[in-house]
This record gives sequence, structure tokens and C-alpha cells, in this order.
Amino acid sequence: MPTILIVGATGQQGGGVVNALLATGRIDLSLRALTRNPSSASATALSARGVQPVKGDLLNRASVAQALKDCDAAYLVTDFRGREDVDGELKQGRQFVDAAKELGLAHLVFSSVAGADIATAVDHFHTKYQIEEHIRAAGLPHWTAIRPVGFMEVVPPPGIGRFFFWGAMAALMGATKQKYVACDDIGKAVAKALLNPADFNGKVVTVAGQVADVDELQEAVERGEGRRGPGHV
Repeated sequence: MPTILIVGATGQQGGGVVNALLATGRIDLSLRALTRNPSSASATALSARGVQPVKGDLLNRASVAQALKDCDAAYLVTDFRGREDVDGELKQGRQFVDAAKELGLAHLVFSSVAGADIATAVDHFHTKYQIEEHIRAAGLPHWTAIRPVGFMEVVPPPGIGRFFFWGAMAALMGATKQKYVACDDIGKAVAKALLNPADFNGKVVTVAGQVADVDELQEAVERGEGRRGPGHV
């Protein structure tokens, strides 16, 4: 029975991975969710779906190693916001990779960012590329880097906040088109990589869903919700 550890399973990206893996209907999969609080409501909800919450913190290597024990594959997403900034994110990634190597993990899928190799002036982009490079040098049996573009989930929920969000986006972006992707679609790409390690070994995969300007993004979001709200300011 393949055992897969999913970092960020209580969040948007990792949650998308959980959804995609469960949607395969494969009863031979054993899913673990790394969480700092296994008794939280979100972790309890995962448990009810058959996912095992395991206590761990990316800044604590010992807890990561314990969570990775006996795993065949893992999905890693790191966070640069609020936890020691980009230096903390680099530490998260490197410690996880080192623990995975030490424990003989067969396949690691890392969530990077589109343009990580060229946007070196953007700190958190460059940090993710440094983690990619650490993975390449680690000598894991299989590894894959997934590089998503901008998240559709950046759009606030319906309400006054969203109304002003569209206005700000229109002022900043004008008619410029950007690439976007939903976290559930990222999850589908990650799940495919996790379940096909030989096909995705050493691959860097950019994941995008839609190219849109502000008006097109607004239409797509609200069409997906089955509604059309007021236009932007």
C-alpha cells in the first residue's frame, strides 16, 4: 500500500492534492497530512475522509522525519509568509529534503512557482528555485517540481472586498493578460506526478489553467460560482 505524506493538506494547495488523490478511488493509497495541530477542525475533517493527520512542523526536522517514516512519496509546499520570511522558507525546504533523503523516500513532488528560475529578483521566487536546486543535488530516486502560475484563489469571496479587489486589479493591470490556475487543478497535476514517478522523474512542470485579463478573470470566477456580480469600479 503506497503511503503518501501531504504537506499543507489543511490549506488550499495541499487540500487540492488530497481531493485529487481521493478522487482516484484507489483503495490501496494511504494518505498522511502533516499538520501542526492534528486536533484542529480542518485536520479532523481530513481524518473523517480517511486521511491520517500527523503532527509535524516544517521548521522542526525531527518532527518531519517522524512524519516521513515509512512513506513512499511526499508532496511538499513551503510558506514564506509569517514564519521567518524567505529564510524560514528555505530552511523548511532544505530540512524536508534532507530528511527525505535520509529516510530513503522514493519520490518527492515539490510545489515551486512559475518563473522560479528567471525571477531571481523576487525573493520568494528565488527561494523556491534554491529549494529546487537542493532537491536536484540530493540524489533522491525520483523527484518532480510543479510550478503553478498565479492562483485563482487570490480573488476574495463575494462581498464588498471582492468589489474593490476588481477595481484595484483593473487599475494595476489594465487590459494585460495573466496566467491563472485553481488549486484543485494544481492538485490534479500533483496527484498524476505522485502516482507516476517514473514518468515524472526529474521533470519541471508549469501548471496553468487560464490566460485572462481582469474582466475575463471576473467572468470566469463568477461563472464558476453560477452568478454574475456587479462589475469592477
